Amino acid sequence: MACLPQPSAADVLREVPQYHFLYVFSHGVSDARDPSKSHLIPLKEHPIHSKDPIFADLLTVSDIASTYVGSDAFTAFLTACPTAETHKPTLVDEELQIGNMFQLAGFPHVIATLWSAYGFMCPDFSETFYRSVCRLMEFEPLDNDLVNIATSMAVLSLMKEAMYEPLLWAPFTDMGP
Repeated sequence: MACLPQPSAADVLREVPQYHFLYVFSHGVSDARDPSKSHLIPLKEHPIHSKDPIFADLLTVSDIASTYVGSDAFTAFLTACPTAETHKPTLVDEELQIGNMFQLAGFPHVIATLWSAYGFMCPDFSETFYRSVCRLMEFEPLDNDLVNIATSMAVLSLMKEAMYEPLLWAPFTDMGP
């Protein structure tokens, strides 16, 4: 396990192939005019001392799609907004978005958001998801069904807390088998 508190896009791409699970806590931008320019925004340390020691770096769908993570990759968990959103009506069936680029890179499962998720919901969703994965792995090995069930359990947990506010719990999805 590695924690990259303020990684550059290059740092993320260098580290990703080493792990089965990737957890990204960042902001995402879905470019409506040119989906190939959609990106995650990791914050990295400024190389030169300045008043603003942290600045944004862009991790584009092109960068992600050109990275092969290896056959051991299993789940990319993107707590970034929005990572499974398609704005361009002519490309709806193309699915050119941040989440799908992680699938092209080799992650069969990508936990993503269909629209901007409220930041205060992401920690609860993440905690329930990972807690569910750990509990389920006590009875069966990690597989596609287990990730699907854990995602559903996390969504249902949020839904129970905010039943009549689907914008809070419904954006989370598992883009996988």
